[in-house]
Amino acid sequence: MTHDDLVQTAGRWLRNHERCTVVFCEPTVHTDEMVDAIGFKGGISTVIECKLTRADALSEPRKKWRRWSDGMGNRRYFMMPDELALSLLPWVDDHFPDHGLLSVGKRRLVTTLSPAALGRSLCDYAAREERHILEKSFHRLLSGRQFVNKTGRFEPWEDFARRQAG
Repeated sequence: MTHDDLVQTAGRWLRNHERCTVVFCEPTVHTDEMVDAIGFKGGISTVIECKLTRADALSEPRKKWRRWSDGMGNRRYFMMPDELALSLLPWVDDHFPDHGLLSVGKRRLVTTLSPAALGRSLCDYAAREERHILEKSFHRLLSGRQFVNKTGRFEPWEDFARRQAG
């Protein structure tokens, strides 16, 4: 399993399980926090951070943006492969009590090991970062240069047309 596989699984989980109407996977928008997947539904945002290795997960508290913000997302999850998620469940509960933990097994089956706290309020900074992602993403769409493909990633129209032409 690769990080990209986890990100795609996170996007599908946001669309299918959480029923988010707008989902972005690894949005290519300059923000201090680079989220792996973010979904929006009914004024609530859900962020999923994908962790493939123990070292990557354990580095999370040291991220620079954590100095001034709790991060984007009214709800936040970590998504990890089964074995890693099971071994880090106590660590996540201790260090990130408001985060949920999603475990990905064979055939990309997602299991919720711990739920995310609902109704986490965003600081002004995090809310501004979310609005920035939405604004820049819609600007790309409306400018006609790019669109969001079925995986939740931006893609130039020319690449899509070239693939369709075969």
